[in-house]
Amino acid sequence: MHQTETTRVRAAAASILLGCAMFVAAQEEHALQKDDGALPENSSLLLGAASGAGRTRAVVHCEHSKLNTQDADPLGAGAWQLQFNFAYSRSTRQWDSSGQNQPRGRAYEWNNQGVLTYGVSDDLDLGIGLGYAGLGDNDSGLKSVQGVSDVAASGKWRFLENEGAGVAFAFVPTLTIPTGKAAMEDRLGVSQEYWSLDTRFAAVKDWSNRWSANADIGYVAAFGERGDYRGSVSANAAVGYRLLPWVQPEAELNYSHDLIHTDPHADLIAVTLGAAMPLSDRVCARVGVQHGIVGRNTDQTTTTLISVDMNF
Repeated sequence: MHQTETTRVRAAAASILLGCAMFVAAQEEHALQKDDGALPENSSLLLGAASGAGRTRAVVHCEHSKLNTQDADPLGAGAWQLQFNFAYSRSTRQWDSSGQNQPRGRAYEWNNQGVLTYGVSDDLDLGIGLGYAGLGDNDSGLKSVQGVSDVAASGKWRFLENEGAGVAFAFVPTLTIPTGKAAMEDRLGVSQEYWSLDTRFAAVKDWSNRWSANADIGYVAAFGERGDYRGSVSANAAVGYRLLPWVQPEAELNYSHDLIHTDPHADLIAVTLGAAMPLSDRVCARVGVQHGIVGRNTDQTTTTLISVDMNF
């Protein structure tokens, strides 16, 4: 990785973490002043002694929220959330059509994204996201690029919930609008350059006060000038265990199948390991790494992920 690229990646990650730390400190100071030295009633520090029925929505969001697997928890009527996502992917190997792993030229991609979400009702969220991204690929022969990425408009509708059984199901659609920097003859582009609609169903299950599980399955339909790409099917499953009141290690299995019109289809199975951390009753942070383990006609990529939710 070039020095300038490394500097940008580190600066972006540091800015996210610094901003979150300042926000958490301000919120905790306000809570302490309000309660005259007492912990906030809904503080995540009390989570270790709380029962499943006594947990607040903010803490439940952090327990169910995973790095790459959708949850089925809307924010609640009138609630707002500002989410910051940072991802850095790097690849120096790829799988061919027979599944053999081979070396390739270095390819990388990083993305900073902000997502603003509003709770329209207790069971419905609407959100809008925009990011700034960069990528390069030594095998392409094209110049690397960075710029504003595509707009993503999303929703989450929880259509079924059984609190007694600790189960919830939701429909989570995401419309990607190609507003980002497009590719040119001599350089890459950060936009996918076509419209797409991800129609996804998600489920969560609480097995106990400490164990939680998520699963989702969806299909991405592509529209317009999409080349040979004809969409993709993907599924994810995750499990998390609340080890301490402030940390929940989690593991995920991720699968995707890309449909290509004239070439063989692409498949990928990856594993994600990370942790969710309820820093306060309003802030949840997640960090982790995803690594491809089996594939066909795709790159073997390692991705570092950082995500922070701020609820207000």
